[in-house]
Amino acid sequence: MRRGAGVSAAGSFPHPSQEHYELCYFDPPAAEVTGAPCSFSCAQTTSSNKGGNRCYNTSFSQCIPKNGYPYDQRGNYVLPAATEDAIRAMKLPLSRLYGVGAGGIEIEAALDRAAKLCQRTGIPPERMILELEIQSADKSLAPDIWARAARHSRKQSYGFHLWEVGNEVYGPALWGSKTGAAYPTPDDYVAHVQAVAKAIRAAQPDARIGLSVSDQSLRWGNYVLRCAAGSYDFVCPHLYSGADLRKPLEHVVIDDNLAILERVATLRALLAAYNPGKNVTILDSEWALYGKLPGDNIPEDQVRNRNITSVLHRAARLIFYAQTNWLEGASGWEMLGMPQNPGYGMLLPVEPKARSINAEFYRLWNERMTGTLLAARTTGPRLALSLAARDSQGVLHIVIVNASGDKPLPVSIGCGGAVQKSSAVILTQPALDAPAFDASALPKDLATKVDGTKVTLEAPPRSVVFVTIARLAP
Repeated sequence: MRRGAGVSAAGSFPHPSQEHYELCYFDPPAAEVTGAPCSFSCAQTTSSNKGGNRCYNTSFSQCIPKNGYPYDQRGNYVLPAATEDAIRAMKLPLSRLYGVGAGGIEIEAALDRAAKLCQRTGIPPERMILELEIQSADKSLAPDIWARAARHSRKQSYGFHLWEVGNEVYGPALWGSKTGAAYPTPDDYVAHVQAVAKAIRAAQPDARIGLSVSDQSLRWGNYVLRCAAGSYDFVCPHLYSGADLRKPLEHVVIDDNLAILERVATLRALLAAYNPGKNVTILDSEWALYGKLPGDNIPEDQVRNRNITSVLHRAARLIFYAQTNWLEGASGWEMLGMPQNPGYGMLLPVEPKARSINAEFYRLWNERMTGTLLAARTTGPRLALSLAARDSQGVLHIVIVNASGDKPLPVSIGCGGAVQKSSAVILTQPALDAPAFDASALPKDLATKVDGTKVTLEAPPRSVVFVTIARLAP
């Protein structure tokens, strides 16, 4: 996409320019409001695009990962009640488990564990993507094992039906492996997917098969998409942003995400070309800010990948995803972590009452931004993004991103009718290297001012603001 060009799609958005930005969510657009450096209005008429298909949430790793949660090495369920409460509060409409069948137990028992995790945390099993093979992609599971898993889910009425065949299966070939590769060539993987898909569908006719692809590799992306067509229903490209964290914050938050959208647009075109007449979707089972600074060994060591920098990046990504509606869903990395790995992990089971700023962001997003998207026209500086929705009670919810590292953002909101009351909470931190779990990570109230049909506020630098507005009945 050229700078300054718009994205052509239903629910499209124009690229923010250096001078102003204008986001037209859905027709008919509302009247534009002027006066403040950032201003927008929300139309009373809305589209029928509900929040149910905007599934943007977080993924788990294995049922028995190295950190011993949610099950320990003996198979005991050990997730603390406070961690369960935090996950339930996030109201996840989508998540993912990988390596489910790699724990050395019968696949049926592994499915039972996954079902228990869903039950204890409030995650709908029908929206839990299950990947059964080992994370490192150095071993595969026979099609019969996949079929047994599907059959067991059906027999127990668990609801699992999203099956991702392999985790980053291209990894050993593209990045190297000390333990070998289950799929030395793309043809090996295509043959496996075809056999697994056939076996699963025979056992579970409503199953959906997910394809592991690298959209940045010709052989492990384009070629696999073409050769495996007919055997998959969704693709999992793992759209990580390998950002250079030395660049200005707005580049990490806005430009890097626009580059991801270019990749999504190309992937959608390939899916349409290779699967004519079939609605194959992008259901991304992992994604995140994956940036480094000089001196970092791996991104997992970099705190900006899970503090306010990450939240700004994720908020911008989800706003763009919601505006384009190009993905069926996306589940970000990762839910459970350990204190010694500062880059990822939204919750720490060893510190069950701790809440990261990322966990708070997803909780607020899922509480407030899953209603009907509103028509809106926005003008303001390039460093601001926003999305507006209306819930079932008619309350307006608006998320605003200020991607400036040092400048506050005055905001004026035209509400299309008299305002009864308004409130706002912010996620921000005092520095780009602030710890993701300190007191500054918690949401704080932000003052708003009501003036007839308008609400005004000031978004601090490096902030994501969630605004709630109740209008008077006409």
